[in-house]
Amino acid sequence: MNHGAVLLGADHMTVEKVPLDKESVHSDVFAERGVHLLEMAWLEDLAKDKAHRFGRMALQLRAKTSAP
Repeated sequence: MNHGAVLLGADHMTVEKVPLDKESVHSDVFAERGVHLLEMAWLEDLAKDKAHRFGRMALQLRAKTSAP
């Protein structure tokens, strides 16, 4: 079933049960459906405000590395 989600957020270390099994959230949601996973998110204020939709911007970290 497709609900149109592009990001699944959790306010704890993992969205999975540990240890992983054959039918994991990562394999279904991320690999099969292309929904990104965000863990360790602060969601308490959103829940308190009863926000069901919101915007979230995540940018890639741009870093330079030097050769040894």
